Amino acid sequence: MLLFRGPHWDRGLAPEERQQAKDELTAWFDGLRERGKIKAARPLGVHGRIISGINKQLVLDGPFAAVKEAVGGLLVLLAADLKEAVEVARSMPALRYGIAVEVRPILAEFPIFESHIVGRAENDRWEAMAAA
Repeated sequence: MLLFRGPHWDRGLAPEERQQAKDELTAWFDGLRERGKIKAARPLGVHGRIISGINKQLVLDGPFAAVKEAVGGLLVLLAADLKEAVEVARSMPALRYGIAVEVRPILAEFPIFESHIVGRAENDRWEAMAAA
């Protein structure tokens, strides 16, 4: 999964720069779609809530105090491995405007339900692929 951080990356761009950036992003998404790499993609709203605390008592406006940390959208990518997903993330045109892309594997099940040995083996496999 690719998580896009920095929802207001286009602020401060001149109208023609904003249009060029929009065209580049559209072409990037269209290229991924044509290659069958997108399983799902959605923008996320700016406002949300964070529920925290043992008794679920603490509710904060969110998602984050720092806007640059806010997740503005997500893309579920069909990739052979973490290395391919990282290469796709590196090709994201909005990186030059300050957006950040977090690459995370989506696991088949929650690690807490796996045995410690199986969970460690899966983690080791992903780390090996990332290092390759």
